[in-house]
Amino acid sequence: MLGLGDIVLPGIFVSLCLKFDIDRSIAGKYGEKPKKLSEFKLTYFMTCWIGYILGICETFAALYIFDHAQPALLFLVPMCTLSVALVAFIKGDFKDLLEFDNDKKKENERKD
Repeated sequence: MLGLGDIVLPGIFVSLCLKFDIDRSIAGKYGEKPKKLSEFKLTYFMTCWIGYILGICETFAALYIFDHAQPALLFLVPMCTLSVALVAFIKGDFKDLLEFDNDKKKENERKD
């Protein structure tokens, strides 16, 4: 049984991974700056999205095997966060990922 929090909370993390990828692409940290939408590299978004899908499958497998509802976040949180953390560690972006700030107001204050 999935609740609203099982969809919304991991969804926020997935969307932050998308924002991280877009910001890095625009800044040119993945190589050349993209000129078209199809040129954006969405490494962390796709990793998190696949982790989310695998976590949902794992939740339903546990439900089927044990014939009892399991908390979905028990499976979703590790699948999403660990997959993204592993990719960031392998690519050497772990520090950038931890320091990522989505607040544009703070960026404008730093420039002034």
